[in-house]
Amino acid sequence: MPVQKNTASIKWVNGYTYWKGQYTVRNINYKQMANEKNATYDYIYSLCGENIELKKILYKSCLRGINYFENTDLDFYNDNYNDISRLLELSKYINNNFSYACWKQNPLDIVNDICIGKSLNPVERDSSIISYNINERNILHVSVDINNNTNYIITDIRDLLKYIKHEYLKNDFNALDFGILVDYDIKRIQEELCAKGVVYRTVSDESRAIGLLLFDYIEENEVSDAEGIRRVRKKLKEHGPKNFGKANSSERQFQRWLANTRKCIDAVEVLEI
Repeated sequence: MPVQKNTASIKWVNGYTYWKGQYTVRNINYKQMANEKNATYDYIYSLCGENIELKKILYKSCLRGINYFENTDLDFYNDNYNDISRLLELSKYINNNFSYACWKQNPLDIVNDICIGKSLNPVERDSSIISYNINERNILHVSVDINNNTNYIITDIRDLLKYIKHEYLKNDFNALDFGILVDYDIKRIQEELCAKGVVYRTVSDESRAIGLLLFDYIEENEVSDAEGIRRVRKKLKEHGPKNFGKANSSERQFQRWLANTRKCIDAVEVLEI
């Protein structure tokens, strides 16, 4: 009998991962460290000149928070020891403490996606797969960055297997091959997160989108909470999707969404909205 995948649980984990990422990239500590990391990277990059291999080593070291210079270009490493050490320190800290960080999404786009029934899937990020090779007996060897979170690692390995089966073995990928493993892991992840105080329901997606819209608008336009709420409510009513019912919610409800969104961003966690 074929394994039935728990699509509700998959939607829950994808939704949780999505919101966790969006809250992370708005956290003040993350933004400060990411800005310093990017500035440090750009400075070291400028010192690489036309040396393509050196730039590759820099990118790889920055991505993983691992020093690859010591085994390749000791002179460059020694000459720029302080800057490279700081870059590695920042990269490692961000990888360990803000592993869900992703591209920042426009909340209005999120609102539109929700209204057309589009699933909230985790935003583009760097793969957990560092390298892989296949021998003549079709044995796959994979190097994985374990600094990434478990859900991302499993997703990346499944995507790699899908690609390999299609490209190398010319087989159609059967998602049920890993049905039991994936369902078990998703259920375990969901239970562990809820036990830690995570409060996420897929029906809260609209409220979370409004909360981010309020947060971004107030921060970017430097207006008061009251003025931001007034403008966003008007904007949603006049220009938002016609089927976005929560645009007509009370001012008090908007205040609650904004306050709870700030708590989620400060805690870098998906809490009650």
